[in-house]
Amino acid sequence: GLRWVDGTLRFTPILPKQWDGLDYSVKYQGKEIAVSVSKDKFTLKLLKGDSLNVMVNGKEVSLNNKEQEFEVVK
Repeated sequence: GLRWVDGTLRFTPILPKQWDGLDYSVKYQGKEIAVSVSKDKFTLKLLKGDSLNVMVNGKEVSLNNKEQEFEVVK
């Protein structure tokens, strides 16, 4: 899922079994993040704004304008 805890965005997405994927964007503090989720992986990319630190699967990650791929934790 996507949560906002202590001023930080936290990504740990999981899809329902019947879904193949999900694409959406998030606007946060004047920045925009593209999110694409599939069964086994998900990607994050900063579309608007400078770098942004977020939490992904419990680890801090700095997002930028390059797409970054992460594993879906099951």
